Amino acid sequence: MKRVTAVSLTMISAFVAGCGGGGGGSGSSPSETPGTVQGQAFAGNFDDAQVYVYEWSGAKGALLAEGVAKTDGSFSVSLENTPSQPVLVEVKGAFRDFSTQNLITLEDGERFSALLNYQGGSTNQISVTPYTTIAQGLSEHKVSVGAEPERAINEAVSAISAWVGFNVGHPEVFDLTSGVPVSNGLANTHKAGMVSAAWSQMASWAYKGQAEKSLWDLTEAAASDIRFDGLLDGRAESGPVSFGGYPASEATYRRGLATNVLVAAERDQNLSGLVAGDVFGLASAINQSQSPVFPGAAVEPLSSQAPTITNVTLRDGSPASGSITFSAAVVDVDGVADVSLYVNGVLDQFAGNSDSPEFQIETTAYPNGTLPIQIRARNFQGQTSVWDAAIEVSNELPVITWETPPNNAWVSGVVTFSATASVPGGIQSARFLVDGGIPYYPESLANLEVAIDTDQLPGTEHSITLKVLSQTGVEADESINFRVDKIDPVLSWNLENRTFLTGEFNVSGQATDNVGVKAVRLYVDGMLVNTYGSGDFQHSIDTTAFPDGDYVVAVEIEDVAGNVKTFSRSLLFDNTPPSVRLANPWEGDVITTSFNIVAFIEDAGGIEDSVIYLVDGTEYSTDAPAPRVSTVLNVNNYSNHATHTITVSVTDRAGFTTTESVSVYFDY
Repeated sequence: MKRVTAVSLTMISAFVAGCGGGGGGSGSSPSETPGTVQGQAFAGNFDDAQVYVYEWSGAKGALLAEGVAKTDGSFSVSLENTPSQPVLVEVKGAFRDFSTQNLITLEDGERFSALLNYQGGSTNQISVTPYTTIAQGLSEHKVSVGAEPERAINEAVSAISAWVGFNVGHPEVFDLTSGVPVSNGLANTHKAGMVSAAWSQMASWAYKGQAEKSLWDLTEAAASDIRFDGLLDGRAESGPVSFGGYPASEATYRRGLATNVLVAAERDQNLSGLVAGDVFGLASAINQSQSPVFPGAAVEPLSSQAPTITNVTLRDGSPASGSITFSAAVVDVDGVADVSLYVNGVLDQFAGNSDSPEFQIETTAYPNGTLPIQIRARNFQGQTSVWDAAIEVSNELPVITWETPPNNAWVSGVVTFSATASVPGGIQSARFLVDGGIPYYPESLANLEVAIDTDQLPGTEHSITLKVLSQTGVEADESINFRVDKIDPVLSWNLENRTFLTGEFNVSGQATDNVGVKAVRLYVDGMLVNTYGSGDFQHSIDTTAFPDGDYVVAVEIEDVAGNVKTFSRSLLFDNTPPSVRLANPWEGDVITTSFNIVAFIEDAGGIEDSVIYLVDGTEYSTDAPAPRVSTVLNVNNYSNHATHTITVSVTDRAGFTTTESVSVYFDY
């Protein structure tokens, strides 16, 4: 911890109106002399960053040039035959974060940027930092509401500079971790380095515990905020802006950044020799900034007499349960004497003279409801500051009730597992775990159910657990067991395919299953005719109630696990005898020579085996079934000058027999 006497700082009173030497208009003729864009990329010290220069007229245009920065982030990119125009400078690579000292690599699509009114054939200087990236967001907003690109760039740089207390277009940023001491006051480059470090401290506070987040995410959120309406007010096109779990507001950008200037000055990685007292004037100017990016909320002045408490990781009004841990940053120009935590108005913990105190509260020691929290910090002059908040304690366990299926149920196929949960304060998250390891997530926390294909699970015996986490951090779980049946039911019954049925016929059978039969359903041509609650069944089918023809009789068996198996038979219902019409000879014909007996036959189910021809009641010959049949009768085999009876007999597959006879006279 560093202790110094406070010093007074004079803020810059004016900023460069634009970057890189003013605003030559676009459309100028190409310069024969190459121009350059040079400066420094800084979000922390960059390591061999890639630098790209693009056309810009409110949106990124064609690539003009590219280059590589040195290990200190400095770069110089040459532009051949490029006229004066607005350009966009983008940087990607890896940088050393001030607060965490982690090496942060920008992912695809993540680039810090700056806009510049480029002067063809000249040296154009610019820095590329988080603040120039935010200024680009403001420039884009201004162009979207009608400003010329050159003017938008100048006004945006001026507005952001008025917020952060230094000219963001200046081409150099001082690295506080370099070990180079600062003397003789703060130059623009020193302010740039200090406020850049403060931005890193803000990101560290906002995204504490989120390793995948960095000051890039903080920068992008702020750029989205200002791009929407030209203000740093916590509103973006997508809705409210948050830094981690903390809603962004005008106070976050002013007081939040200002207090983190003081915090950054007191960090051990700051090797510049600057301490909180040296930068208090800079912090105060940021806190009281009247930049046009702020809509004008009331300003709470920083105190140079009392400690500053900031970056508290416990949110006012936040739900809490069990043991909670949170931290804060405490800064004072004369040094921190002691820091204490009061819970419900009673001293709970003493953190000594730490400037980064951490506290732990066991909420189960307090009743559910609102619990006042207060941090008190005192300096060596006896001046005290307080930070007040309240948390909502709720240590009630969620109550889970399973709905489907019941415990120890047999299941099969795709099964919906559902439950309800009574959760004080609401549900934060929920997940189903099969056998303790396979997670399934409900589509909605308002409807706790998942569909699982149980046939894909190995074996028979399984369990499923629903884990529910409340908004206050209390987790409860409830489990049921279930068994998977992958064996289909079996049927034994008295029907065979292509059976011919007439009149009434009893269909009977027995359904069996390894885990039990739940229902048997009997269908005739898809129409349900009866349902049985056990495996044994019988039913009388009156075939006369149906037109003759082909039918499918099916038995559907459902076991208690939900497996459904269908068995079917193709049958013929036939209650009509066949028809026979003798076409030759006719009744009373006189036969003088051998002739063909011809008959026409019709039947819905077809003839059983053969057509029989009879003469005087005695079988003469047979023929294969066909709609038209005939056979030759040799009259010489029968008595002449006599009357004879010619008969055709047909029996169908249902057993009905029809005969047709005529009497003729043989006279050969």
